[in-house]
Amino acid sequence: MPESWESFNCESMLGGSLESQKKYTEAEPLLVSGYGGVMQREAAIPLENRRVLSEAGERIIQLYQNWEKPEKAATWRERLQPK
Repeated sequence: MPESWESFNCESMLGGSLESQKKYTEAEPLLVSGYGGVMQREAAIPLENRRVLSEAGERIIQLYQNWEKPEKAATWRERLQPK
């Protein structure tokens, strides 16, 4: 099921794994794509699994913090603020 929210969550988690290995360039597209995919499928995510939305966003912020790109971390932090 390549278009399921689970697949995009796995993509985000893979990006998080690469980030923890300091493979920032490889991690970035997976994290951003994974986040976008879960957000587009938010309605399909069961309530008990909705934490994946915030977790995917937090992985992106962590990437930019550890990659020493504070301006990008701040942009994502602002973007992820509840409205």
